[in-house]
Amino acid sequence: MFGELLKEFRIVNGYTQKDLAIKLANKSAEFQQVDFVTISRWERGITSPNNAKALRVLRCLIMDVQPFLKSLYDYRSSTALDNFMVERFGAKELLSTLAAFNIELPSNKKEFGFGKVIKEVNDPILKRIREYHTLFNQERLDLFNVDLYLYQEEHKLHGYRFYYESKPENIIAHSISFFIDTEELEEEVRDNGCDIDIRIASKYKSSGRYSMYLASGTITSEDLFKYHWIQQIKFLSTHSNIDKFYTSVMSETVVPFLLSIGFEVVATKNPVKVGGIKIGRRRYERCLMKIDTSVLLTSKEALSLIADYL
Repeated sequence: MFGELLKEFRIVNGYTQKDLAIKLANKSAEFQQVDFVTISRWERGITSPNNAKALRVLRCLIMDVQPFLKSLYDYRSSTALDNFMVERFGAKELLSTLAAFNIELPSNKKEFGFGKVIKEVNDPILKRIREYHTLFNQERLDLFNVDLYLYQEEHKLHGYRFYYESKPENIIAHSISFFIDTEELEEEVRDNGCDIDIRIASKYKSSGRYSMYLASGTITSEDLFKYHWIQQIKFLSTHSNIDKFYTSVMSETVVPFLLSIGFEVVATKNPVKVGGIKIGRRRYERCLMKIDTSVLLTSKEALSLIADYL
């Protein structure tokens, strides 16, 4: 499929194989050694890069890489994902937190619906999110240093609200992410570590390179976790110029799972003696992790999720 998509793009746009090699070299330093011979071999299926690299080639050329991901369907369940689900969503701490917020556990993924996280200027969900972060992860109250509704309407923020199809007014979970210029976010992390200033969020455009920073979310069950990530993966697969994905992690069960997928720890905050998360031999209050979206989208975990949905 990779070779077919490459050839289709070349022919539709009137490129020779040499033209395409030059275009790739201009788009990414990674492909400066690719020549027309390599393009020819890729198109004929004689050789092929690994899935993540193939996706990086395609995202230099097209925005929607869903056709390529469909060709990689993996109908096998991911053991790492299955084990993470049991450990994460069966934890007594999570159940206690849900009870404290009077959050009902979803029981059937077919009942779920989703929409834009903020529907109006003074959406009641904003109060709910503020209350949540007042009691849990107070540092995330920095969300309210900006006009979240305006950021969403200006395409600086991308988020979801999740609910039962039969009760759309009953919000059972949310997620909020920000678009940030990739190079600017890398500089922000170098300067400030985990403390990303969300005011540097960028208006998403079809040109340019962006990272997505998942800043806030409440996911309450295994099925809802899967449903949420299916929406995220579908979005990323149709916006291929989002090349990095970042998330702040405070839960110890999350770190080893994300590392197994291909995430890396890029910053830590506040060393602690007990609790927190363990990185190597040390413990920290939180960490910031990132992954190239080409690795995320072609991971076995992602492919096992989207197999029934794309």
